[in-house]
Amino acid sequence: MCEAKETGVVYYRNGATNKINLEVSDSDAGKGKVFYFSNTPYAGGGEAHLRFSKSGFTYYLYDKTIMAEDGPTFSAGIVVYKGKRKISNLVCGNDASIHQNAYHNITKERYRSIGSK
Repeated sequence: MCEAKETGVVYYRNGATNKINLEVSDSDAGKGKVFYFSNTPYAGGGEAHLRFSKSGFTYYLYDKTIMAEDGPTFSAGIVVYKGKRKISNLVCGNDASIHQNAYHNITKERYRSIGSK
């Protein structure tokens, strides 16, 4: 789960309610220096990323819309790199998406393809 509460603090949590495996936040001193946003348009859609790093791993939360013959297709998930090697691509089973506020309120960086097929 990745959320931006009304306070403007962004955080990512992975795990179950009683057992959090990973939690990352840009609160306090890290504000604006933890999460980075990028996106690219496609014909009829586009792809957006939120990137953060922790303990030698880089995480890309992604949200993708592609126009197909029978209408748009949506996908979202997280791609994980260790160094330059992609080690995981977890696809969300729900309608997860990167909120529109990220386009304006998170530090922007240049888009990079993450191979989130």
